[in-house]
Amino acid sequence: MDKLLCSLPKIPQERFNHFIRGYFDGDGCVSYGFYRRRGRNKKTFTISTYFISSSKEFLDNISKKLNAYIDVGLGCISKHTGNHKLSHSKNGAIKLTPFGRTFFRIIY
Repeated sequence: MDKLLCSLPKIPQERFNHFIRGYFDGDGCVSYGFYRRRGRNKKTFTISTYFISSSKEFLDNISKKLNAYIDVGLGCISKHTGNHKLSHSKNGAIKLTPFGRTFFRIIY
């Protein structure tokens, strides 16, 4: 059963920041902390941003548009508890969070 196929609506470039701010507020989050990577003894600080959707196509379109808009890379889309998750880590995540100046440029 194909469920909830959704594509990104046509959004004027000057309004895209408002759309992303609202979407992130409802279906996004920031995660950060010190994590141990495989094969390493020392914990490393990691920051990630996530967008969640039931539609992989929707997240793929968001990923491409975000990358074109603020050069964050395409991120990684994976299956997550019946939905899909678009994640950005490291430099891409920093650009999308309040810790990066780009975040303020995109949402305001």
